[in-house]
Amino acid sequence: MSLISVGFIAFEDWRTLHARSFFREHRGDFVTVADMASRGAFGGDIADGPLLPEGLGYLSGKGQAASMILQENGKRVLFLPAGKVRGCAAGYVYPGLELAFDVYDGCASRMPMADGWYWTD
Repeated sequence: MSLISVGFIAFEDWRTLHARSFFREHRGDFVTVADMASRGAFGGDIADGPLLPEGLGYLSGKGQAASMILQENGKRVLFLPAGKVRGCAAGYVYPGLELAFDVYDGCASRMPMADGWYWTD
């Protein structure tokens, strides 16, 4: 049994596990932020977005929401940065437009969460 445990610990992708469990636990707050974003609550850019409202700042590494407008289709994408992984910004992206990932910082990993949210790193 201990060898199985060691194998699980060694080969589990903890970053993915954390991203999914954090989203699942706080899904209602992600829905609230998505609703606010759809009403134009967040401007700014990827580097320097506005602070999230009180009580929601924990969804982002620095408590900020950043957004960008995709040049290809004019759609706005919201990003809640969590930090950097392998030199790439990591965090939650809404809405999860496939096009967004082609123009967003060259990040390789894209995981669908729910309600249009994705995790990227």
